[in-house]
Amino acid sequence: MNYFWLSIEIILTILIATSCGAILAHKKILHEQALKDLTNILVYVILPCLLFSKIISAISFDALRELWVFPVAALVNVSGGLFAGFILSLFSGRQKEFKRSVVASVAFGNCIYIPLVIIAAITLQAPELFMDKNAAAKGVTFLSLYLVPFIILIWILGYPILAKQKIKHLKINKIITPPVIATFLAILLGLFPWTKTLFVGNEAPLGMFQQAALILGKATMPISLIILGGNLLNSYGKTNIKFSTAFLVGIGKYLIAPLIALLFLILIKSLGWEGTPMMSFIILLEGFMPPAMNLVVISQFADTNKENMAALIFWMYLIAIPIMTIWLTIAMKWI
Repeated sequence: MNYFWLSIEIILTILIATSCGAILAHKKILHEQALKDLTNILVYVILPCLLFSKIISAISFDALRELWVFPVAALVNVSGGLFAGFILSLFSGRQKEFKRSVVASVAFGNCIYIPLVIIAAITLQAPELFMDKNAAAKGVTFLSLYLVPFIILIWILGYPILAKQKIKHLKINKIITPPVIATFLAILLGLFPWTKTLFVGNEAPLGMFQQAALILGKATMPISLIILGGNLLNSYGKTNIKFSTAFLVGIGKYLIAPLIALLFLILIKSLGWEGTPMMSFIILLEGFMPPAMNLVVISQFADTNKENMAALIFWMYLIAIPIMTIWLTIAMKWI
């Protein structure tokens, strides 16, 4: 019950913060163009700074040998989600325009923004859960390594699914994004002691860059929640979705996808993998996240089915509130 009440507190914290974005959008302070501008600031500056500052401090060759599990987990979750989404889409009936949306929504979850907030909240409110004073920083590193293959997969696979176009029509800058570049750069500089000491440490000659990135990166969570709230409000009432379609996506995203992550964790542990509580928690956490907001961005970029996807995302996030509480309780108890 302690884990359950803690889960409720964390989800309510996210909900209250997200509602600020919804209120700003309702008052027309955060209009559609402002949301786009704020999203660009987040993607091109704030999130890359967070990833760079956290990863370069935590990464090493020893750590990298243990962190293979997160890119593999991303591949397992996406491939399992694509298969489950395809099977579920066969039952979507006459709403053929939603078939591709069902597949993409089940396969691709919100792998960075909401997990970042949950990690920050849970390490603050229950630090004893992970038995590591650096658990929050390590959590960001784990999430970033999960993000790298995920971002590539969502554009290489998600774009053709939603846009009904071949990948050759996609520009490379849609795949190699600033967060991915920042992650690769931090890994490259952080792996070698002679380059790491240039940026990390009290006497690092270039330490001001890492500190500046750390300061800017702290804005990631509030900005991402404000954007989420604004986007969800703008998505409300855009189109009609049958209950059966929303139910199918809900089954795939909040039942099948979490079970895939859980089975993956059970499998690797049975094969001898010994991860920390935070590592196990991240793997489970990524399994029950709501659909990625990037799916709306992809639909807008491809100019196809964008209102349907926005409406579907709205209902999935509404459903996510009680369901994430349950799965979050299970994840905390499991580790």
